[in-house]
Amino acid sequence: MIGLIILGVVLLIYYGRIKLFKPTSEAVKFGVNKTLILYGIHNGIALGLGFILPIIAIFPVSEWLLLLVMFLAILSEFITIYFYIFKKEF
Repeated sequence: MIGLIILGVVLLIYYGRIKLFKPTSEAVKFGVNKTLILYGIHNGIALGLGFILPIIAIFPVSEWLLLLVMFLAILSEFITIYFYIFKKEF
C-alpha cells in the first residue's frame, strides 16, 4: 500500500517534469499529428495514475473509477491541447 502511494506521488512529479520540460508548444509546432495525440495520451495517463493510485492504495474502489479518472485526465489533456492550438492560430 505504501508502495502504491509512493508510485502515485512519483508519477505526479514525473507529470510535472514532463509539463515543465516538454510543453505543449513543442508538440504543436509540428501541427496536429500522431506525436501530439500520443503526447496528450501519455500526459493524461501519468496525471490520472498519479491521482488514482494513492486513492486505490487507501480505499477499496472499483476498476470503473480507475477508468473514469483515466478518461477524464486524458480528456483534459486533449481539451488543453485544443484550446492551445486555437489560441496559437490567432
